[in-house]
Amino acid sequence: MANNKKRSLWNRLLPVSIRHNARLIFGSVLVLIVTGFMLGTFQIRPIIFANDGVLDSNDITMNVVGNQNFFDTSVSHRLELSISDIEYQQMIRDFQVIGEKTWIVADATIDGTFIPSVGIRLKGNSTLFALGGDGPAGMRGRFGELQDMAPGMEDMAGSMVGGASFEEPATLPLLLSFNEFFPGRVFQGYPELAIRPANEGSSSMNEALSLQLIADSGQVSQDFSWVEFSINDISNGTRLVIENPNQQYAYRINQGRGVLFKSTSENEFEYKGEDITNYVDDFDQINAIGTMDLAPVISFLGWMDSASVEVFAAELEQWLEISSFAKYVVTHDLLGNFDDMAGPGRNFLLWYSLETSKFTVITWDMNLALIGDNPMAMMMAGPPPGMMPPSGMGPPGNSAGFTPPPGFTPPPGMTPPPGMEGIDMAKIFERMRNMPGMPTFGNQLKDRFMASEAFSDDIAAAREELSSLWTADYANSLIDQFSLVVPPTTILNSEAIALDIEQLKQNISTMLR
Repeated sequence: MANNKKRSLWNRLLPVSIRHNARLIFGSVLVLIVTGFMLGTFQIRPIIFANDGVLDSNDITMNVVGNQNFFDTSVSHRLELSISDIEYQQMIRDFQVIGEKTWIVADATIDGTFIPSVGIRLKGNSTLFALGGDGPAGMRGRFGELQDMAPGMEDMAGSMVGGASFEEPATLPLLLSFNEFFPGRVFQGYPELAIRPANEGSSSMNEALSLQLIADSGQVSQDFSWVEFSINDISNGTRLVIENPNQQYAYRINQGRGVLFKSTSENEFEYKGEDITNYVDDFDQINAIGTMDLAPVISFLGWMDSASVEVFAAELEQWLEISSFAKYVVTHDLLGNFDDMAGPGRNFLLWYSLETSKFTVITWDMNLALIGDNPMAMMMAGPPPGMMPPSGMGPPGNSAGFTPPPGFTPPPGMTPPPGMEGIDMAKIFERMRNMPGMPTFGNQLKDRFMASEAFSDDIAAAREELSSLWTADYANSLIDQFSLVVPPTTILNSEAIALDIEQLKQNISTMLR
């Protein structure tokens, strides 16, 4: 006899296979709900390891070989750019009006090899002050009150931090990209080249020499070369060109598997919480984008933020390559570079090794090294070592910034630049104290490392090693070698090059033993 009992809604709607596994299915759903509720406020940061030890896909589709090795410092080189007037005026307008370093298209010829549709943009921070006019990137836009007090300050900025001028295109500091408008293209394996700023009358021999000394000491450096540089054949200048830190650079430095970060000029190297978005203006991630993120850096900053003096001394080696950092600190001291990671430009690269889980600080931007009594350096960095500063004047390591006291006068021998004669410097510095956006000095990692007795032996060992290698005789031999390929140009003739080199040798005689 047939069963006339109606089937329940459960039996009519769900298949037998689901009904038999109902407990497992609904139990799993319940676990997911509870887990989501408990962990919903946490950010999950996946670490994905690519094959063959590479953290990025190789997207190079075209490598322009060229006629000769561009970074061969035994031969001369030439770099020519052709830019339409419309593009050039757009670059000027965007920078002066809105403070943007806009990419524009140009054609390049490097040592006779024509490369169409490259990208160029302005590169730098303080080196561009004189170019910004009344806009947010210019001297008046940033420090208009000081410019009103001292009308010659813009000329001073132009002469001491680059001497660049839009009227003289060959003086501009630029970043040249081969893949900005042609994805996948590189030149001899380099996606980008940095056309470095050059102080007026400078051959940039100081920066090239510093990079070579750093490389000779076993530290990570950058390839460099001099070029005769011109834009639209208006004039030609003597410029130093170096490789720019990018994805390919992160692999070329041969540090193993890891991630490279570049500090911005706004970076105070301070812990701001676990939210990665709080650090977007502090670092640019160079490689492994989408695979890694700033989590290791944030963890390091968080540890330093809570570490006592004793904990810092005892545990720093778990986070940082100590001997390498000792070399970094001594390098910038011996070469007189005040604008390192603790300087106003916050110039440094940070490598995080996935193999050791430790950081290495890498040098970047040496154009202010070995400059001796450069007025800008003296004003910003204070008196030379051994000279007691006036009461209330902090040293470069003072994270509160450079705050000279009322009545401060420039060091003996420092003459005001043209247009600045008769300016009351005490009033200038008084206004500088409370102005937003003024450069500050200090980096907690470097400051605490140098102040700790635990690392004094490491610093002393690094100083002994580098001092024995970087002798004045050795440095002068490198200068003599490089001087053979520094090209004289209309902007910097042979006499000016000789004077610049002679001044550098005098600086070296007092800075290196």
